Amino acid sequence: MEQKVCGIDIHRDTLVATILDHANNKQTQTFQNSTTDMETLKHWLRQNNCIDVVMESTGSYWTTLYMILEDANFD
Repeated sequence: MEQKVCGIDIHRDTLVATILDHANNKQTQTFQNSTTDMETLKHWLRQNNCIDVVMESTGSYWTTLYMILEDANFD
């Protein structure tokens, strides 16, 4: 099973997530910055064998997503 990484750009209203594999193939999806969509994002990461996640946010919008992913054992 190939592991992939994900970068998430966190905005006030949206989360833009890009998964990258070892062959530089990219998948990008946009989610709403809501608990429901954060759960959907978490499941999307799992379905794509993504373990490592990095986030970028200029405000405090990252905290809820961080807690959800940390509780789900993402690195």
